[in-house]
Amino acid sequence: MVVVTFLGPCLRTLDNPALASALHERTDGESVVACYVEDPTQRLPGAAYTWWTRKSLPLLRQQLDRLHVPLVCLRGSLPHIARALVGLPARTTPRVSRVYLNRRWGGTTAEQDEQFEAWLHEHDIPVKKFTAHTLHDPWEIKTGQGGYYRVYTPFSKQFAQVKPRLIDEPAAQPPDTQAHDSILAVLNKEHDIQVLDWASPSAPYDPPWARSFTWKPGADEAHKILDAFLANNVADYAEGRNLPFSHGTSQLSPYLAHGEISPHRVLDATRKAKARLHSSKDKAGAESAFQFEREIIWREFQYHILYHEPYIGWGNHNTKFDHFPWAKALSDEELRGALPNPRPDDALEKALEARAALECWKSGHTGIPIVDAGMRQLWTTGWMHNRVRMIVASFLTKNLHHHWHTGEQWFWDALVDADPASNPGNWQWVAGTGADAAPYFRVFNPMRQAQRFDETCAYVRQWVPELKSESTKAITALYEREACSGTCLLEHPSPMSLWPKQLAFLLQEETKLDTKSEGGTAVPAAGQLITLRHVATPEASYRRPIANLKTTKDEALSYFQMYGKTNKGPSKEESDTDEPPKKAARRS
Repeated sequence: MVVVTFLGPCLRTLDNPALASALHERTDGESVVACYVEDPTQRLPGAAYTWWTRKSLPLLRQQLDRLHVPLVCLRGSLPHIARALVGLPARTTPRVSRVYLNRRWGGTTAEQDEQFEAWLHEHDIPVKKFTAHTLHDPWEIKTGQGGYYRVYTPFSKQFAQVKPRLIDEPAAQPPDTQAHDSILAVLNKEHDIQVLDWASPSAPYDPPWARSFTWKPGADEAHKILDAFLANNVADYAEGRNLPFSHGTSQLSPYLAHGEISPHRVLDATRKAKARLHSSKDKAGAESAFQFEREIIWREFQYHILYHEPYIGWGNHNTKFDHFPWAKALSDEELRGALPNPRPDDALEKALEARAALECWKSGHTGIPIVDAGMRQLWTTGWMHNRVRMIVASFLTKNLHHHWHTGEQWFWDALVDADPASNPGNWQWVAGTGADAAPYFRVFNPMRQAQRFDETCAYVRQWVPELKSESTKAITALYEREACSGTCLLEHPSPMSLWPKQLAFLLQEETKLDTKSEGGTAVPAAGQLITLRHVATPEASYRRPIANLKTTKDEALSYFQMYGKTNKGPSKEESDTDEPPKKAARRS
């Protein structure tokens, strides 16, 4: 008999309720098999997230080997997998006796999991489901009116009495390879299911674009990073988390996103660190630890919203912005027919400008130093400092007027910590369409943000080589240079704003490009090929800004006021529009 455990988004053996319950409740004659599933019916993970997953799964397999639990990696929907499991031939294959499942969130996962459970129950196979990726069951926390929370502060108060649940790694089961081999033999015959070799890859997964990544995935590394952060940095977190050149953040986000460490474990360790700081009379340090705890709960809030609004990855939390006039950028398909036109009309020219501006943003060639530094850090490392994430998101939505989903999609593909709840939730918070009491007023002025949080321009110099030898005064002056306007962006292009005009010819050569290869890897389509060549690539000289910060902000606010005029303005703490520059405070 086989007990099948679906790990969900939890690539760990510690604090894994589905795995622990399966092993604890296993009876003589039963063997536990663990499954990792990539579901093609849901939003597929981005490239950087997948890079991490493929590095993490062999490490997880090694942990499971200690427990004598085989790991099977599959691509397929859970309903298809359920049908395959109940159809196992009893005479030649051990029958599935029970199934344990760590819940998934977002998209249509809830409906899919219900179909999965119903199909198994119909064939008398019990299913037990667990919440492992969050601290709370989103359906259990309700407002006084019985609804769900749409504002963070009242939601966060629900966690004051939450006690983390810690689960030790379970004891090993007796070795048994028959169940694993028999199930694989059956699943390999299913047309709707693909068996992946990701846990025991035949060759290292090392895509060229990730060779500058320095991350060490895996649960063991996650716990080392947590311990080091709480021992050395948490007391300065309240201030250090805002300084992108310092190492003031925990760096735990990719490990939480991949479930290599449990939020219960992080919360428990954080509260113990806070208690130690409090007992040693370090009031500021204890408050910093509490600030980190609030960030853990902010993640919970995003999952709370995702559960109740599973469409949040593509739809506005605040529906009054559903018809907001975002910039219209031409797609590759639209460029095919548009660019051969020798005399584009104003609308087409504007759409070309929007597409060029978007590519400049993605590649870190906007002429706004801290924005470019952030976007180049993202491409080079698969991660970006949280303060800078807010700045670049605000620039794209409030200054370039692009839909938040355009930026969210780039982050989804480029971040190793891309998360189905935090990614869209944070983008909508910045864009003004999300769960926030003061959405449209908030605009992050890049120059003021740089003066406050990168006052010596160390972060900019690190990630923008063109400015490495420039003085702080000279870099600060770049924010106020005359910006490009009208057709200036296309007439005096960066490599990224140039390619839309070149793309007409390149698209005609697309078939030839697609049939070639570089180093054994198929060459992308023409537009993507140009993009990848110039993302984060330094230029001979630094470009002028592609947008005037003041006029584009004013234009955005005038539109937002029409759509969000019934909302209240921000508190002084939240507003960055009219606040004078401040130096970032330091803890001694």
